Amino acid sequence: MLDYVEDTTLSAVKMDVSAMEANLAKLEQQEQKYTAELDAALAEYSELKAQAADFDSDELAMAQLEIRSQKEASAESKIQAAYGDKYDF
Repeated sequence: MLDYVEDTTLSAVKMDVSAMEANLAKLEQQEQKYTAELDAALAEYSELKAQAADFDSDELAMAQLEIRSQKEASAESKIQAAYGDKYDF
């Protein structure tokens, strides 16, 4: 990055170093921002995982079975409406 020909002035090098330092500061700010967002997402994930542990898997399976036929019928009617005579269940 700092490949300069001999006739490059010292002020040009200082300007480049200054620009790189500014970019570094900007990157550090972005890192802090994204680290905070990641920490928040991980905390939310932990909370949701704890909530999921409280679910009864048998009860959840029964609820899925209860709504399955409704969802299948809904999907079938949407596909029939979209494809018309070309759709044959």
